[in-house]
This record gives sequence, C-alpha cells and structure tokens, in this order.
Amino acid sequence: MLTNQQISLANTNWKSRKPLGLSMTFVGSIRPNCLQNQNSNPKKNPDQAEKIAHERLAEESGDVSLQPADGVDPAENDFIFATFRALSATVLADRPIDFTDEKMLKASVSKLNGQTVFKDHNTSVNNWVGRVESSHWDDNTAGFPSGINAILKLDTVKDPMTVRGVLQGAIHSASVTVSFEWKPSHPALMETGTFFDHLGEEIEGETVRILVTKIDKFWEISLVWQGADEFAKQIGEDGRPVQQSQHLQTIAAQASIPEKIIKNNEELAMHPLNKLLKETFGVDVTEKNFTEMLNQYFETKSKVLLQKIQQETASLQSQIEQGQHRVTELEGRMRDLEPQATLGRQYLEDERKESIRLYRLAKGDAVSEAILKTLEKADLDIAQAFKQEFQKEVETKFPNRCAKCGGTDIRRQSSQIPQDQGQQNQGPLSRKAMEHVKDMHAL
Repeated sequence: MLTNQQISLANTNWKSRKPLGLSMTFVGSIRPNCLQNQNSNPKKNPDQAEKIAHERLAEESGDVSLQPADGVDPAENDFIFATFRALSATVLADRPIDFTDEKMLKASVSKLNGQTVFKDHNTSVNNWVGRVESSHWDDNTAGFPSGINAILKLDTVKDPMTVRGVLQGAIHSASVTVSFEWKPSHPALMETGTFFDHLGEEIEGETVRILVTKIDKFWEISLVWQGADEFAKQIGEDGRPVQQSQHLQTIAAQASIPEKIIKNNEELAMHPLNKLLKETFGVDVTEKNFTEMLNQYFETKSKVLLQKIQQETASLQSQIEQGQHRVTELEGRMRDLEPQATLGRQYLEDERKESIRLYRLAKGDAVSEAILKTLEKADLDIAQAFKQEFQKEVETKFPNRCAKCGGTDIRRQSSQIPQDQGQQNQGPLSRKAMEHVKDMHAL
C-alpha cells in the first residue's frame, strides 16, 4: 500500500526523483502439473499421508518420541512441484496499477527464482511451505494475458495440509510481494499534487493509474485465497484455469454432490441464454467447452471478414491499376500535343505583338498603358479582335498609295497594265505623299 510519506515524496519534486519503489501484493493461482514421485501424493498414498500427519503431530506437540527416526534431511519424495500464474500483464482489478508493459514484465521473470513460498504473506520463518524452483514466461494459456508462471517446490513434510489443499484445488491462488519503479499516467496531476487523490478516476478518457516501468525485486510469493490479479488463477493440466476447466460432473464425483444438485444444474441447459448459445455455436455450450466454442466462433467470423477485406482490396487494386493506365495514356497524349502547344503559344505571342504594333501605329501619342498591358496578356480571341480593329484604323489613317504616282486607287490583278497607260499618271510625289509612303513601308 502507499504510505503518506511515499505520497508526499511523489508529490514533491517528482520529476527530478527516481521513480518510487512500492511494495504491493498480488494473487496468482496454483496447480500441480506433475508429481516427481507418486508416493509424494498423500491423496494417492494413504500410508504416506499417515506418516506425514504423524510427523506433523510430533512437530506441533514437541514430543521427541514422535520424531521420525531417519532425521531431518529432506528426501526427494518429500516434495511436489506445482505451477502457478504469479503475475499477469494487466491492470489490477482492485487497484489502479498497470503492469501491461510485457517487455518490462518479461525482463523480470528470473527475479522470482529461489524466492520463499509463504502463506497469506505471513513471512514468519515458521510459515514457509516451499520455494520457487523456477519461473517462465507464459503466453499460451487460453483466455489469459501473458504473464509470469512460477513452478513451486512444496514440502509435504513441513505442511501436508497446505499441500493437500493445493492438490485438490481448494487452494487455487497465489500472490507476490514486489517492488517496482513507476510513472504517473497523468503527469499534470503530479504537478498540481492531486495525482493520488484521483487514482482510479477517468480523466480525459483515460483512467488515472500507476504505470509500472521496472520491477526491482520479488520479495516472496504466498498461497492465498484471492488476490488483485484477476487472471492469477490455478491452471490445470489441460492448460486452463481450474475454476473453468473442471466439469460439473467431475466436481460432483469428487465431492459426492447429491444427484439432485447435478440435475438442477443440468436443467440450466434449457435456460433461454443457453438455447441462444446453442443456436449460435451449433452445439451445447458448457463451462468446459465455452472458451473453445467462443474461439472457434470468432475465428470463423475473422476468416469471413478477412476474405471480404481481401476482395475489397483486390477491387481497389484493380481500380488503381486502371487509373495508372489512364494516367499513362494521358501523359502520352500530352507528349504528342506538346509540339502543337508550342506552335499555339508562339502564334498567340505573335498575334499579341501584332495587335500592339497596330495599336501604337493607330493611336500615335495617345497610346494607353492600360490597353498595352491588356494586349500583352490577352488571349487569342481578344488579341485578334484588337488586331482587326486597329488594322482598320491604320488603313483609314494611312491608306495604300502608289510609290510612283501617289494615287490611292491601287488594285491587284494578274494582267499587266499597258506601258502608255501606266505612264499617264506619273509625276513627282508631294512631300506629304512621300511621308505616307514611308509609313506604309513601316507596316
């Protein structure tokens, strides 16, 4: 639990400090995967159970005469090995502490090795029941997040009753005491000193919680009745939590449950919800096969969805290829039209220049800069319209004249004019006529 001193330290200058190490306890689950020696199972060997009980009585009574004759050296068949889920990559159910960083959690697996197994986190030297033989990363247990599993070496001589509870599933949970470093999910609340006041609340769409960044140490692991890690449950030989994997008929046979109770539970199969489940999955859904049926159902739905996505992807890919082909065609046409476009641009430029030249000639000193700028940027239609208009003004202002006689009656014809007719109108040009001729040549 967080002490007032730890909260005060966290709230004071928290950015410059190393993340706090906090001790918390969590519940896991225990299930023996195997027995090294069948004789170590008191349930299967009554003689061994009687011997263990006799030794326990001698220990508790202090009667030396009841002590075993073979001394205190442990024998191989004094132990059983049981597998526990010790800590999961999840947010704890009853407190806002986040262990979901799998990389961080996986790096701490070996730190659990060799730790003592106690009961109910009572770390008295007389309260031990075994030690952690080994630990490993588990990402295969159906319905569970990834997490750390521990294989415990439990002493049947030291505490036979506890071992019997583990063997029959009466003791099905475990818990670890762990020190860890962390950071706040909402740093702004740390700045205002209100982070711990809002733990567990939802702010800005996110739960205010402690984000574990590193596990420094596992102090011990205990057998308990329940704990904060809701996934830390006993795992059976079938790879499932014991509380889900044991079928009702098996439990009834072991505990001699009256047939009436079994019948009542069988009648639950006719419940509307169970009927709906059967219609959905196609078979009777029981506690044992529910997870399997659910996985199959979602697997089928996932395949259908994946097939649909693949079809839509193929259709989009086809459209993309068609679009790319169309783009290639248009690019080819653009290359083919480029020479014509160059000619068109040059023709437009020539028309602009001609309209400007005729405008200057027609207006003389009365040229407008605004009209000149308009002609410099005019499109083809406007340029040609101005060109025709100014052409008329120029022809009116400067009519065509004969270079020899100065006459304006000039015609184009394929036949020649007789020499005597051509010479009748010859005569010297006046000064004004000469200026008109020069202007015409300037055109």
